[in-house]
Amino acid sequence: MRTSLYVNATNALVSDNITLAKPRQETTEVKNRLLSGEWHVQTVGDPAKSFELEFIVYATAQETIDALAANKTPLRLHRHGADYIGIIDGNPDWEQLIGSTDPARAKYRCRIVLLVTGGD
Repeated sequence: MRTSLYVNATNALVSDNITLAKPRQETTEVKNRLLSGEWHVQTVGDPAKSFELEFIVYATAQETIDALAANKTPLRLHRHGADYIGIIDGNPDWEQLIGSTDPARAKYRCRIVLLVTGGD
């Protein structure tokens, strides 16, 4: 099955033309140098996970995706047989790929960071 992005509550497809799904992990660490000169590293809490996503959509979807980001609507990323629930961090970044006077024919590349809040 293809990597796809959905609205979690309604199962509405946002995009199944995902060109980048790069997983990221952030940890909180406390590093101390011991009197002996050795390092002591303590990890605080669980790592925070996110995905850097790029996908292609028609211009007609731009307002919808902007609203999903503004309202922090939970999305579901289906990738490699697993589902990741998350929200868009900040605002989407848009790049026009194919221009047209008809928004149903114009294509955009959308870049977002999906902050993972749950999943399988």
